[in-house]
Amino acid sequence: MTPLIISDHSKWMRYEGYADASAGLAQKVLSRADRIMPHGLPDADHDEIQEFLRQDGLANWTRRCYDQTLRRFFWWLVDVGERDDDPMRGIRRPELGGRTPHPASHDQFATALDRADGPWYGAVLLAGRQGLRADEAARQKREDITEQILTVRRGKGGKTRRVPTHPDTWAYVKDMPRGHIVQYRGLPVTGNWLSTRGAVYFRRIGLPGVHLHMFRAMLATEMVEAGVNLLVIQKMLGHLDVSTTMVYAAVTEEQMRRAVHALPTLNENAPAGQ
Repeated sequence: MTPLIISDHSKWMRYEGYADASAGLAQKVLSRADRIMPHGLPDADHDEIQEFLRQDGLANWTRRCYDQTLRRFFWWLVDVGERDDDPMRGIRRPELGGRTPHPASHDQFATALDRADGPWYGAVLLAGRQGLRADEAARQKREDITEQILTVRRGKGGKTRRVPTHPDTWAYVKDMPRGHIVQYRGLPVTGNWLSTRGAVYFRRIGLPGVHLHMFRAMLATEMVEAGVNLLVIQKMLGHLDVSTTMVYAAVTEEQMRRAVHALPTLNENAPAGQ
């Protein structure tokens, strides 16, 4: 019975516009939780779920992913009448602290574009100049880009967002025919393909340790350094919660230096300390 319920939930997510990757990940998380729960996931109680979420060895983002997945699942169970209560009520959301962003440098971005071939120029450009995730870059089509606006369809959570088109992006795509921007041997790729192949590709072109998502983090950091409001960056990157944007927007040494030097000097003629 439980696998059928989890499968129905996955179908519901797709019907509601969630990306296939999101629905597939949720199904894996729920199936794992179902195997661990003593009486199966649909009948799990408050304490069993807390124990599952507090298990040792989980990274902060993994724990947060599990929490969000379970909250959505039990909300859906109540909504369709499979449960009368929501066992997630009263369970605190896991903190996101401890995650340090690793944005690519501008030099790494320039090198990646200069040495890019095949699908990689477009993928790097969409990540570093438009803030697209790997799966969003893989789905991006020429017909959804004008000189002014780039429309991201079926972003994270199934949401569509519109972001300004960067001049570099427009120069690259303006003469392209309709269809996917990022292709390999004439065929569209997937976000998973870009993520898994990316590390190998960037190492081959002299950028070891670089992966595609780092260019998206670079964009967030550059916008913060330029003084762009975090709420604007949040909309640009498609984050539901501005706290996620704050994680991506790494504080740099240059920002700290400017902050210190912006402080007023109380007494320019004060003697040096003994």
